[in-house]
Amino acid sequence: MKAHYIHPFLKKLAQNEVDFITTLDKPQQWRSKADYLGNMAKVFNDNKVALVLGSDSGSGYTIHGKSTIDEMELLLHYGIAANDILKAATLTPAAALQKEHEIGRVAPGYAADLILLDADPRIDLSVLRKPVAVIKAGRLFEQASLAELDKKAQQHLGWFDTLIHLFQFI
Repeated sequence: MKAHYIHPFLKKLAQNEVDFITTLDKPQQWRSKADYLGNMAKVFNDNKVALVLGSDSGSGYTIHGKSTIDEMELLLHYGIAANDILKAATLTPAAALQKEHEIGRVAPGYAADLILLDADPRIDLSVLRKPVAVIKAGRLFEQASLAELDKKAQQHLGWFDTLIHLFQFI
């Protein structure tokens, strides 16, 4: 659990859920659920059911990006090939969103969103945790910029500013 990324306001709102998620008082219940879902994903994949990667990122206690990589590693643990997992993170979502001619692959005319790595993620998915650089909407973020963004992600607005921000969405 990467609790230092979770805003204290969200922790307070969902303290019971966060406590439940971050404690190991019911490890067998979690293991059983994970095994069921992991084995189900494997059966679907083996039977050519298109998988779209998802991690519940942003649901209060999961961290965008980091939780997605956690999900990818879990799928690998349950026997899904890394190449299939990467497809579930790129090509399949593009097709599911009917944007297969805009996103999901590296080609002329496609959105320039890339993760640049120093190793092949088909061999080791953990390399996704330490990108050399990221290109998002044509903008390059090298390691120093990524480290600064990570640092900012661990800083939080004050309570009052957070409330003001949240009320903008109501």
